[in-house]
Amino acid sequence: MEIFNRVLIRFMQAFVLVFFTFVVSGYLGLVLLLPLGGFYHLISLLSGALGFNGIIAALIIGPSLAYGLYRAREIDGFYSRIFATGMDLFQLGKAQLCAYETMLKTTQPAPSENKPAQA
Repeated sequence: MEIFNRVLIRFMQAFVLVFFTFVVSGYLGLVLLLPLGGFYHLISLLSGALGFNGIIAALIIGPSLAYGLYRAREIDGFYSRIFATGMDLFQLGKAQLCAYETMLKTTQPAPSENKPAQA
């Protein structure tokens, strides 16, 4: 039964590692691709709804998006809070992996007192 418990703990540890790797990667991708998605959709709005050429729309949207990101930088703690949230996710995953490691140490078999005599 101890072997089954150890295998189950290792399986859950691997699952938690994969899950938190996915979550942190998704968060990083969201943070990096959100401005790009806004850029794309605003260009689509200007070129589709208002009839601007795609290049002209990009020349209009590019500086306006850069100005919006610049204004977001002036909000106290905006970027540091985004970074801290990602670090909190990382620390949570690390703490969960350490918790499984301590569980694994508690399920290790006790050393046997009936050791065979060595000749």
